[in-house]
Amino acid sequence: MFKPKQTHPKWYLRLYPYLWMLCHHPSEVFRGNWGWHYEWENIGAQSEQEAEREYYRWLFRDKEMFSMEELSKIVGVAPHIIRYWETEFPQIKPERDEIGENQYSRKELQVIQRIHYLLFESKYSIADTKIRLAKEFR
Repeated sequence: MFKPKQTHPKWYLRLYPYLWMLCHHPSEVFRGNWGWHYEWENIGAQSEQEAEREYYRWLFRDKEMFSMEELSKIVGVAPHIIRYWETEFPQIKPERDEIGENQYSRKELQVIQRIHYLLFESKYSIADTKIRLAKEFR
């Protein structure tokens, strides 16, 4: 009889989340969606996208400078949108590193997160967002 390698005394307990999902939500398991299905609800996130943004904020919590890819993961928008915001909002002035890629500071991250909030959640127009940011970030 085959006996699995036991790295933990109760190795079979690792199967419990999978077995629970298989019993209660079999369609999710067969589609391959069972992992995030219950994890993002456990951290209090409203959506899977919000949970992913929270994960990247936690992952990059100690960094001072961010690349475009890291910034887009933290904010939750595509890199081409951030590039467009650079042309529209004078508060975003990234520095260039030795390779020539844009590097964003914590202050610019806060500005971009504020722009994202005003445009996507508060439903401001770009013109109204420019006025609002001019008052907030002088």
